Amino acid sequence: MKYEDNNMEYLKENEIEKIIMNYITKEKSNYAILLDGAWGCGKTFFVKNKIIPKIDETTKKSIYVSLYGLSDIKDIDKQIYFGILEKLAPNNKEISIIKKGGNIVITGYKIINEAIGGKLPMVSSDNITSIISLFKNIEDYVLIFDDLERCNVPPNIVLGYINKFVEHKNCKCIIVANQKEIGKISNFNNLPHKYMVALDERIKFDDEGNKDAGLTKEKLIKRVQSLFAEDSLYVKTKEKLIGLTIYYHPKFENVYVSVVDKYYPESGEGGKENVRGYLMANKQKVVNYFEKAKYGNIRTLIFIFATFEKIYKILGPLEKGSYKEYIAKQIDDIFKYIIVLSIRIKSGKSLFQWDSGEEYGLVLFDGLKSYSDQIYGYKFVDDYLLNCSLDEKAIKEIVYKKATERKQVDDSIAVGKALSIKKLSNWKKLEDDEIRKTIKAIVEELETQKYE
Repeated sequence: MKYEDNNMEYLKENEIEKIIMNYITKEKSNYAILLDGAWGCGKTFFVKNKIIPKIDETTKKSIYVSLYGLSDIKDIDKQIYFGILEKLAPNNKEISIIKKGGNIVITGYKIINEAIGGKLPMVSSDNITSIISLFKNIEDYVLIFDDLERCNVPPNIVLGYINKFVEHKNCKCIIVANQKEIGKISNFNNLPHKYMVALDERIKFDDEGNKDAGLTKEKLIKRVQSLFAEDSLYVKTKEKLIGLTIYYHPKFENVYVSVVDKYYPESGEGGKENVRGYLMANKQKVVNYFEKAKYGNIRTLIFIFATFEKIYKILGPLEKGSYKEYIAKQIDDIFKYIIVLSIRIKSGKSLFQWDSGEEYGLVLFDGLKSYSDQIYGYKFVDDYLLNCSLDEKAIKEIVYKKATERKQVDDSIAVGKALSIKKLSNWKKLEDDEIRKTIKAIVEELETQKYE
């Protein structure tokens, strides 16, 4: 069963929650669920912050396993094993020590058995698989396997491993993955040897067309993919194991609110409540920038929040006195610049090249040709995002300097009643002749010393 239709909207988060919880609370359902979605869309965040807490409210307990970088089935065994120990004896400090040790399996087992009053059977083997099999109530756990596409073990083997829990242990399993990327890591394993096999002249490749055209790089890659493709194995194993595929594609503004709630709760302390207020008030601004960039990576969003929080803590206290509105305006400009620059960095796009000694000013990135694409930038933001350099004293001085400059211009206009420069501030809507006349009037006002 698939929850996808190109002619209708994707499921909302609360609808996905209901489907998953219905699967978990059913007595019999000998299949696993696949939660599929693009990288950075917020699948893991959703599972950890919405699904796992709901599971742990039921009679079952969740065990989260990240498959990222694992290269052996034994590594997955170990993750499940420590997950069980942590659920049996939460807050036990010795577990983290055991996990770091890596091979102290029996020691950990005995420590936990002692902590829960000797309820587990005694073991004499260091084999994690045999130890896990001793947990007769393994069906009371919901196993969540994340990052299938980033696992170094071939995906069909991982799915076969998960199937043992589903088919033989009556265990509920949720797999979280980006299906489009599955198998790409294993395709690069032993690549030199695969190329050597693909170059064997005894193998006939009937779909290569003109044999006299020579062997190109593209043809060689296609040969390797043809000979060593694991797609068919993956598809067959998946068809047996996965009974329900849910496509996770949330509205970005909903993800935005969830991330703010997670990192800046309403009961926040130490200035976090002020950051929360600002982020919520500027939600649509951020959403618009992400949509314009056709970008939706939640990790970048969290990165933006963390960066802004650091700078806001420096500048927030400065919002007072006669410079209040000028500081506030710069905080807005800095926030916009953090958003745009972060997206460009994470997307691998070119950055603005600051001139020597330049601290702030209008920025026009390569590839953006209109004035409407200009944004006010601050070099200290580049310094922090690229080099983690954050000079609090220098930042305050720069912002005060800009605020002073802006206030002096406004004071000059107010004292000299120089309406011409006010008119020019709206130059985009003026005709060319009117702009020329206004500039001429400003020059005359300067000559007659109407400005301070």
